[in-house]
Amino acid sequence: MYLLQTEALSYQFRKEETILNNIHLQVPEGSIYGFLGPNGAGKTTTLKLVLGLLRKQKGKVRVFGKDLDLERLSILQQTGALIESPSIYLHLTARENLLLYQRIYQSDPGRISHVLELTGLSQTGNKRCSSFSLGMKQRLAIAVALLHHPRLLILDEPTNGLDPSGIIEMRELLRSLNRNLGITILISSHLLSEIEKLATHTGIIDKGNLVFQGTFSQLMKQQQAACRLFYQTNDNLAAQTFLRLRNIEVELEQDTMILPILPREEIAKINRDLIQEGFDLYQVYTPETSLEQTFMNLINHN
Repeated sequence: MYLLQTEALSYQFRKEETILNNIHLQVPEGSIYGFLGPNGAGKTTTLKLVLGLLRKQKGKVRVFGKDLDLERLSILQQTGALIESPSIYLHLTARENLLLYQRIYQSDPGRISHVLELTGLSQTGNKRCSSFSLGMKQRLAIAVALLHHPRLLILDEPTNGLDPSGIIEMRELLRSLNRNLGITILISSHLLSEIEKLATHTGIIDKGNLVFQGTFSQLMKQQQAACRLFYQTNDNLAAQTFLRLRNIEVELEQDTMILPILPREEIAKINRDLIQEGFDLYQVYTPETSLEQTFMNLINHN
């Protein structure tokens, strides 16, 4: 079941500038969904539309099976969010900030101590938020978002500007919220390495287009399907002619023949035929593709 879905979500700031183009997000219930893309790709705009912070122009948004246009209040009552920078009062303590938001949300006052404990801020006491590190401010903003028992947590670049230890703390916090409380998390980021360590599912957006959606293993399989087979022989030009006469597609690039990925039985037959024809096979290989390379291939070819 998808906890959050968008259908053909599109957005333009000006007629000649398309920010989003037919975005079909599908966030499974219970997942940590990493929304990846370069800066300016359309991540924040998408999240603002999903929360109703921008007026929708085209498409549909459904959360918890409900239409955002018809049941926005009901949806937001079950959704926590941190978009762009934390909205906290710097002259107040963490507890005072939470007390203020608890009154707005009309949630259980007992939740304040609980969310402070969850986010590792229970020992901050009378310390004003103006003296908090960026990581502590981010965790306090998440504590605010957790006050009303959300089923869905939407976070926009929550690790931006954090040092390595702050990034690790944030990652462990989000894992704990997902694993122990069953909260579905939609998190945007331009940092592939962080999303890879945290997310169960991912969507990759570039220039307003969703270029991939699925699990990381599906992402790698998709890229491997587009991989090619590299051959090096003692006479590549003659070997290319030989294989083309057998209706095998072969490209020649410097000292390497390039073939499409084929079933292993066909590869074995090609190898036998080349050897029987008198060619020496020096190398037969498929270049290893890293996740980072896969990501760059997707956004560079969009």
